[in-house]
Amino acid sequence: MLFSNVKRYDVVTISAVLFVSFVLSTISSISNASAPTCEDPFAEAVGVPDSSLDGYFLGANGCIYDPELFSSSDIPVIGVEYDVEGVRPVIIVNGALSPVDAAFLRLRSISTVKQRSVIGIYNAAGGIDNELRKLVDVNNKASQSIQREAMERILNKEVIEIQALSGGGIILARGLRQLVSELGVRFLFRRSFRKNLLSLIHVETGGTAGLYFPNGPRYVHYTNTRDIVVTKTGVLSPLAHPGRGAVIATFDYVNEDCVDGGALLDEYPGVNADLNPGGLSLSPSAHSVCVYAATGYPYAEMRKYAPRVGYAIVPLELKEFTP
Repeated sequence: MLFSNVKRYDVVTISAVLFVSFVLSTISSISNASAPTCEDPFAEAVGVPDSSLDGYFLGANGCIYDPELFSSSDIPVIGVEYDVEGVRPVIIVNGALSPVDAAFLRLRSISTVKQRSVIGIYNAAGGIDNELRKLVDVNNKASQSIQREAMERILNKEVIEIQALSGGGIILARGLRQLVSELGVRFLFRRSFRKNLLSLIHVETGGTAGLYFPNGPRYVHYTNTRDIVVTKTGVLSPLAHPGRGAVIATFDYVNEDCVDGGALLDEYPGVNADLNPGGLSLSPSAHSVCVYAATGYPYAEMRKYAPRVGYAIVPLELKEFTP
């Protein structure tokens, strides 16, 4: 049965995000061509349906690579100008209903703001039925790619930096829960060892859905209080478990100039930014990469507020900067 392994928090998420998925499906175009700008002959061919690429690596020029054939270290990075020898790229999980070309543009924008090289684990686009299936599918390929990549890194005592966007938070949270479960089986009587391994996972989320994040990784959740997704289906929900020691960085932001959710503004916060509390919205003016770029993603600074127990909600002061 498809629903036999569903946790209570997943059931709650299903009812909460149903309306979000419906609205997103009406404003998103689903591509049927993978990596239209890719010229790498070793990548998946242009024209491969996006829906078949779930869990694949996403690299430079929108090229997609099969994780069964390629290691993450083989993937040409997005934002090569920010690449630093000896520093692994940030792994980003895109949001729901994102064709490959749209996901690539969003990853490129995040690379610019963070001034870091990045690669993606592709959360494949699909219709409403496909998005809802992800909420209950414990065999989701993107979650499995996250679990596999994180396990390999932490067993090698490497820090892994992962960031999730919008609906990618559900996928990331499941991958981390599966990782925690696997560690519990493999190292049953080594609690301190497991704790040390999980602390190597540094997680950022921006406007994500996803109610339950397991204890262990070091989280910063960026949350726009005007964003209906994170407020109703994410870590600002009363039912949420953001992870022990998590920092929830809150801010108020709506900007009508964020009409193309993946493109950055010339400067932030922006001349038309509304930084006051107000009503909730699902539009790109409140829920988009453009909006969350206003945070600047100050992970290290926010982690200074991390508590030993529970979680901390920290108001984030938006600073002026030019991407």
